[in-house]
Amino acid sequence: MAAIDLDWSGPIHGDLIVNEETRDVTLNGELVTLTRVEFDLLATLYRTPRRVYTPTQLLQAAWATDWIGDERSAEVYISRLRKKLGESGKSPRFIRTVRGVGYSYQPSSTVKFHSAVFMFSPDMTLRAVTSEHDLVLGWAIDEILGTEWTPTSTGWIHETLLRFFLASGMAETFKRSALNDHREVRQRNGEVIDVAFRLWVADMGESREVVVDASWPTNS
Repeated sequence: MAAIDLDWSGPIHGDLIVNEETRDVTLNGELVTLTRVEFDLLATLYRTPRRVYTPTQLLQAAWATDWIGDERSAEVYISRLRKKLGESGKSPRFIRTVRGVGYSYQPSSTVKFHSAVFMFSPDMTLRAVTSEHDLVLGWAIDEILGTEWTPTSTGWIHETLLRFFLASGMAETFKRSALNDHREVRQRNGEVIDVAFRLWVADMGESREVVVDASWPTNS
């Protein structure tokens, strides 16, 4: 059994520990042997839990270069990494797949998280919501679709969208840029929680949609 480095000052998320100083990975106290690329991909995800990385971003982090060749190779590396961590794409434990976007690290802990993907039209109308649950932050999905829904009086989504558009400047930049952030959000029941999200602009052919991939802690 591998000894855990008690001097490690980096993040520790449940049963899986990634030590970037020694480049050791332990799962339930047992050493996991990874290749250099596998370790760098895992370390990138582990460093910022729940942040979604595109395949290109992961490969750039692993190879420390802007040139990454075929981004589909990231899928191969992730598959091998998952196998070594005792999981699969169909039964993920640590690495979450965000369909059409990329991957994120989901910490193994007693804290449960809900997540949802929101799609807004350019006029800030909520067009679609993808979630495993019927309620998002206390609201029924059916009652917020087609509205300029925002869960706080200050308009956290609208404010963030406007800031992102102003910072991005040009439409072509929207397709390549993403904003990772978090905000305190007031749920329908009045409870204030911290919501982490990734925001980007998706090209939908003749139009563009603003996509917000959000996650938040829950007791249910």
